[in-house]
Amino acid sequence: MPSLLTARKFLSEVIGIAEDELKRLGFRKSGGVYTYKINDTALGWVGLNTIAQRSDGRVGSNPMVGVVCIPIEALLQELTMTKDSRTNPTLSNVECTLLMRQWK
Repeated sequence: MPSLLTARKFLSEVIGIAEDELKRLGFRKSGGVYTYKINDTALGWVGLNTIAQRSDGRVGSNPMVGVVCIPIEALLQELTMTKDSRTNPTLSNVECTLLMRQWK
């Protein structure tokens, strides 16, 4: 079973590749997520969650995609009297859990 340090290094490399591709496609990093301006009222949203330590010795990535509807999010903040600097998706979905096989 790989060490936790090796698993984290591997995941860091995989996420680095994904980040490079997202940036190449025009996504911008905002906090821990990536956004893409669709138009003046909507953003595409991608989160790259990772799993570094599983009981079966595998590591994984759990990508999420979503859409931010800027007017709806502004209204939610107004109605709840909150100010959230994070970019939260209005609608989102976990795409799947991608598992990388145990390596030696």
